[in-house]
Amino acid sequence: MTLLLWLSGCASLAVLSPQKSWPDLDAGLGGAAVSAPVELITDTYGVHHVRAATVADAWFAAGYVHGRDRAFQIDLTRRLAFGGLSEWFGEDAVALDGFTGGLELRARAEKAYAALSERDRAALDAYAAGVNAGAGSLPKPPVEHRALGSSFEPWLPTDSLGVGYLQAWTLTPSVPRKLFAWEQRGKLDASALEALVRFDVNDPPVDPWWDTLRGESTGELTDGFQAFLKNTGKWERPPAGSNAWVVGPERTATGGALLASDPHLVQRTPSLWVPLHLHSDDGLDVAGVTLAGAPAFLVGHNAHLAWGLTNVQADTVDFAVVPRNGEQGVVVEGKPEVMRTVRTSVRLKGRSVPSETRWTSIGPVISEIDADNVLVMRWQALEQPDLALATFLDLSHAASVAEGQESVEHTSAAALNLLLADDSGSIGWSVLGTLPRRRGISGRTPYPGGRADLGWQGTLDRLPAELNPERGYIASANQRPDGGVSRAIASEFDPGWRQQTIHEALSADVAQSGDHARMLQASTYDARSAAVVPDFLDGVDRSHPLSSPCVEVLDAWDFTTGVQSAGALVWWATEQQYVRLALEPTLGEDGLRRYLQVYRPGRSVLDSLKPDYFVNDRIALAEDALERACVEIIATQGPNSADWQWGSVHQLTLGHPFSAASERLAPWSLGPVPLAGSNNTVAAGGHRLDDARADWVQSVRMVVPLNDLDAATLVHPGGPSGHPMHPERDTQLQAWLDHTPVPLLWSPEAVDAAAEHRIVLAP
Repeated sequence: MTLLLWLSGCASLAVLSPQKSWPDLDAGLGGAAVSAPVELITDTYGVHHVRAATVADAWFAAGYVHGRDRAFQIDLTRRLAFGGLSEWFGEDAVALDGFTGGLELRARAEKAYAALSERDRAALDAYAAGVNAGAGSLPKPPVEHRALGSSFEPWLPTDSLGVGYLQAWTLTPSVPRKLFAWEQRGKLDASALEALVRFDVNDPPVDPWWDTLRGESTGELTDGFQAFLKNTGKWERPPAGSNAWVVGPERTATGGALLASDPHLVQRTPSLWVPLHLHSDDGLDVAGVTLAGAPAFLVGHNAHLAWGLTNVQADTVDFAVVPRNGEQGVVVEGKPEVMRTVRTSVRLKGRSVPSETRWTSIGPVISEIDADNVLVMRWQALEQPDLALATFLDLSHAASVAEGQESVEHTSAAALNLLLADDSGSIGWSVLGTLPRRRGISGRTPYPGGRADLGWQGTLDRLPAELNPERGYIASANQRPDGGVSRAIASEFDPGWRQQTIHEALSADVAQSGDHARMLQASTYDARSAAVVPDFLDGVDRSHPLSSPCVEVLDAWDFTTGVQSAGALVWWATEQQYVRLALEPTLGEDGLRRYLQVYRPGRSVLDSLKPDYFVNDRIALAEDALERACVEIIATQGPNSADWQWGSVHQLTLGHPFSAASERLAPWSLGPVPLAGSNNTVAAGGHRLDDARADWVQSVRMVVPLNDLDAATLVHPGGPSGHPMHPERDTQLQAWLDHTPVPLLWSPEAVDAAAEHRIVLAP
């Protein structure tokens, strides 16, 4: 969140006493909306285990845990999704609330709820009742609510579906890059843009109408849409992806299938995830991580099936330049129409502010209407009910890979690679998502929305899948899927360096085990640097006094990116300087700043199919970049290269939403801590070209051997509690940093032996 809290006197008193909101972890609950007593056990690793009579009772207990431990976190997410932040933050949030309210996500969530099965609606209902019971069990409202003079409003079943829409939006990778192309259209003709953004021969070229389209005018992006971009990380932070793989029994040491999954997301405090294990006497038995605010295991396993996921990198959002036609008219795909106006009321304390969002038949207008054209956002999530929740509820009950693959048939706003393994030895991969079928457009840039021959035409009806391949394993690291459908899915994919590292490990003549999987998840080898750096150094002057220390470091670098690596530090600083020198003459200072925010190492001008397009003399430019980088490093790190460390600049801070508001709230965040890894290592530590601080990371790491579920492990950078300063808010952080295995216990005997807290939720 970019919104800041300005503390009043009463709020200041509240933040000095966060412990007044902490729950009693050994106190049970009477009068719960359950059919029979539910036992809730928290083990020594901070994982909650639920033993219930019915599925509904188990989901009530899951909601209870979320409401008790994460009430403010899920309330903040709900208000961001539906437009309710102005009651907390005042005028600063009005534009944002007006835009999100104008997306009509509340009404869409209600339609999605109605489209779910009776089983799934019952899960949502029970979960919502549990959330409210958990939040109501606190001795005082969460400290953040008290600081805002607010309280937790009752959670509705449809609120969880709003959380799903927001998560789907955060997974759309191309939004910042398309908007960057439009922002810089005056500087980038088709040839220059293609040289800047095309990295793979399989990527489509820049569309032939770009040079005509870029001469068209639109108004500035609306304040509301800009606020939405910035508060959801889409202004400057395209998601990088995740790793997941499954190995068949013929390639494992134990003779059973194995699954590993580590989704890469922006992590803060509280953690995104709540580890849980739910058991009911009538057929539910599932463990893994739940997303705070939703009754679903996104990464997990039951008694027979394990699943992990990665981002498909699908293009589910496009921007159309639509001609105006009179005061309220536009021309969409060759047909004139009148813009629809959605009127909402933004609530502030004591009053409300009216807001309007204009819509076309293909989506909301996101630019001011003071030019010849308007810019329209077309998002697949706004065109059908998002029933992704049904997929993950299906997975909780599925008994085989085949059943798991059937679960992806539900419409979904999020596009995810689903990796599956079962206890019979089968492994599989399917794509979950409802993806647009483009007509005449690549999706790389905004397109001429007034033309009848361009746009969307339904959805893709056949998405990639695989079952029990001969190689004995399946790995997904956001790389381009095999087959001709890839261009229809997206205009670009991850460059594949992580996939290369994973493939080399899994294809080796080594019987895979849980330990092997965890070692691979911890790999800091940067395959992209190994491929690029030697060529970059080829021909440069190694004796120049200003750059020779850095050249020596790079010559000796083994391309691992541990916190003590001098090579990782030098290469990051050098690449940044090279990109600056190459692109500033074309983009200017402001355009370069935006480029450095949007594009990352592995997707810089160095990786372009035409890397010399902006460069007159590559060697001279490389030497200049090395000199500038080395001067800067010596100034900040000292002259002795033995003291240079990647971890001195590549650090992770798990920020609390309020920490930036006051120095007194800084302890509500965790870190900064030095972090290994880079954008292109399996142990991901994503960062920008102009900022080495880590922003997206392995948000959770799970490894599941299907023939020994008590040997499963799961670790995330946080803990079960979301209450500031609570001793259990960071119980797994150090283990996550150290890549120490944390058990995800399964059998009743193992859970009982590790019980730390044990309470009962009684009817």
